[in-house]
Amino acid sequence: MTEWDKDYNNVGSICVTLYMPGYDADHRDQYLSFPPDTIKRYLKEIKGISDGLLSDGDEEFMIGINSDSLQIDRHKHNLFLEWDNEYGLPEFKGLIELDGVISETQNGVHFIKEDNLSLDELIAEQRDWGCCHGFISSTKKKGFACLRMSPKPEGNVIKIANYHDGLLYSIYKGFVKELGKTNGK
Repeated sequence: MTEWDKDYNNVGSICVTLYMPGYDADHRDQYLSFPPDTIKRYLKEIKGISDGLLSDGDEEFMIGINSDSLQIDRHKHNLFLEWDNEYGLPEFKGLIELDGVISETQNGVHFIKEDNLSLDELIAEQRDWGCCHGFISSTKKKGFACLRMSPKPEGNVIKIANYHDGLLYSIYKGFVKELGKTNGK
């Protein structure tokens, strides 16, 4: 099994985080990065971790993809946005015009667009689009944005509502699809 946090290197890699939900959670995040050409190996391993997390009733952990995935410059980010039903959702027409991937969760909307933004630009976009305050704060604190790919234990799965071709998008879609098959179902 791979050691999380060992040699985390986001340059050109797929970057994922194992984290506790909630923006105020006791952040004991663990990070993993790996080359895109090894995705099949890591997808199987991460799927096993996800299945174990969903069946473990002690604590809730989730697996997300990081905004610094597949960037050649370690300080650049893809555009990651998140909204919660409780605080308001964006206008879908505007998101569709951005040409990214729109995903719906039970409690909100996620958006991913391949981009080349600095952290300050990413946070400015999150503010401009009216993202959840907790999501923006988490991005600032971590130095990257992270969007959930795994289902929550109560069955809150992710549905991709609008899809575009691209390496980051296909990786995200593959993870969402595989991780959504809870415990092999």
